[in-house]
Amino acid sequence: MCSSDLVAKIALVPGEVQLESVFTVTETATTRRLRGNGIPNHPIGTFPIPQTSAAYAYYAALPAQGYANAAEIPVAPYDLRADLPMDPVMSTEPFCIPALMTGIALTGAAWHVEAAPDSRLNIYDPNAALPTDHCFGHPYATEYHYHGFSWKCMEQGEPGKQSPLLGYALDGFGIYGPRGADGKLVPNAELDECHGRVGWVTFNGTWQEIYHYVLNNEYPYSIGCFRGQPHVPSHMMPGGVMPSERP
Repeated sequence: MCSSDLVAKIALVPGEVQLESVFTVTETATTRRLRGNGIPNHPIGTFPIPQTSAAYAYYAALPAQGYANAAEIPVAPYDLRADLPMDPVMSTEPFCIPALMTGIALTGAAWHVEAAPDSRLNIYDPNAALPTDHCFGHPYATEYHYHGFSWKCMEQGEPGKQSPLLGYALDGFGIYGPRGADGKLVPNAELDECHGRVGWVTFNGTWQEIYHYVLNNEYPYSIGCFRGQPHVPSHMMPGGVMPSERP
C-alpha cells in the first residue's frame, strides 16, 4: 500500500515475535460469536520496545501508568469476545464510535479507532503519531491492535480480484481489503463517512450486495463510524485514549 521509498523512511518497531493465538468464530441462526485471547496468528514486533530501536525514543517520551514509559508496555493476552448479528441492519444515520475497539480481524486481533489525541485533544493519524510494527500494530494497555490494513500480515487475495473478508466490525458488517468486485483499488471518494459502501461481496457464504467496510491506504484507513448499531465488548467500555496512544 505504500511505496518502498516511503516505507523505508518510517521508523518501525522491530521484531518477529510469535505468541500463542487463540481465536474461534462460531455461528447460530442469528449470532456470530467471536472468542479469543486478542493475540494475532502472525508474528508481531518486540514489545517492550528495544532501546536500540529507532522507535524507542517516540514511546519513551510518553508517560504510561504502571510503566516507566510507553516503550515498556508489553503485549499480553486478554479476554476478547463479541456477539455480533449475522444479518446486520444498515441505518440511514451513522452511529458514533463508542469505544477504542472498532472491529475484530480473522487473525484474532482487534482494530482500534483511527485517532490519536494529544493533551489538547488535537486528533492525529495514529500511524503518523507513533511507530508501529510491520503489521501496523502495537499495544494499548498491553492489548495488541491494528491501525488500518495490515497488508503484510493479512490475507491479500489474488491480484486483480476482489479482496477477501478480513474481519468484522462491531456492528456485524464485514471488513474487506482494498480491492472492489472489479479488482481495482477502492478510493475514499467511493466510500461514505464510515469508510464503507454498499456493493457486491461474499458475506455469510453468499455473493450478495450489502453494506461493508473497506480497508485502504487513505485515512482513516478503516472504520470512521458505524453504519449499524455497534456492540461494545464488556472488557472495552467507552473511555479515553491511554497515553500509549497519544503523539
